[in-house]
Amino acid sequence: MNFKVLLRKNEDNNATHEYINVIKDAAVLSCGARDIPTVYSAKEIKKDDCLIVITPQSVLFNGLLFRPKQKFLYWFQGVVPEEIAYLYGGLYSTVKSFLYGYAEKYILKKARLIFFVSDKLRHHYRTKYGYDKDNYIIMPCFNKKMDESCFIASRYEKPTFVYAGALVKWQCVEETIALFSKIKEMIPEATLTILTAEQAEARKALAEQGVTAEVKYVPLPDLLQELAQYKYGFLLRENMIINEVSTPTKINSYMAAGVIPIFTDVIGDFKRVFRSLQYVITCDHNDPDHIIERILAIEKQKIDPDQIAGEYRSVFDSYYNRDKYVRTIAEKLSGG
Repeated sequence: MNFKVLLRKNEDNNATHEYINVIKDAAVLSCGARDIPTVYSAKEIKKDDCLIVITPQSVLFNGLLFRPKQKFLYWFQGVVPEEIAYLYGGLYSTVKSFLYGYAEKYILKKARLIFFVSDKLRHHYRTKYGYDKDNYIIMPCFNKKMDESCFIASRYEKPTFVYAGALVKWQCVEETIALFSKIKEMIPEATLTILTAEQAEARKALAEQGVTAEVKYVPLPDLLQELAQYKYGFLLRENMIINEVSTPTKINSYMAAGVIPIFTDVIGDFKRVFRSLQYVITCDHNDPDHIIERILAIEKQKIDPDQIAGEYRSVFDSYYNRDKYVRTIAEKLSGG
């Protein structure tokens, strides 16, 4: 089978690159090809190609709706119609949400194999469209391997906090700053660093709440080394469908570097996967005081870095195991 990755401009970015490569490697393994080419136009598609597609825009604007016999694999990264409705308003938003919803239904009906970033996302489409097929694989978003060298005792001696990522509304940066302000009252020596490309916006958000923190940008190749300097990492989210079905790469990056993640339990699959871990801090999104209680409890302990490494290793051996997903996808593509 001839596989090709079909992308539009800027679709292969830091957030999607590793996920695409996992699917490509599985396709290579299943068909014995030397490589899977990437194309950017419908003109480069042949009727016997099997496409790897990652956005509804590619489905809509490359004419896949008018190619009913075209084989394709599809990666559902999230709920695009709901994201549009949340971020925008008016007729434009309504029309775009409708179009992307139509594309979703077409994809669920026609795709040979579907990748969901969470089981919660699969259940969302079962409820929304009645999707009940078994042509799917659950694979969370991740782009880092665990770095064993990060787990040393000295980095857990001080209450250093970090937030890494963009400042999109549903990522709750303002709430993160407010929570840190409360932590600072209880732990005066606590520090916060925000790692983001949107530095001006971050400084503005800090100033509005009167919170002092370091703000800087670190390129993705250097992120793991930077994160290894911190003890705790924030990942707060609003209680909404966009977050319920997501599996943000941020927690993968934190844990890969030995950072203790702090997240609200609205992220459905994370709540399930990490529920038995001691060195993961989670709570109801309406109860930030519980987060502070957990942090204070950890601060009273002498942390054994080998114990944290052991807990996180179990997650990377199963939930974030790249080789496992490559094999599973290849077996699916081969009809195994």
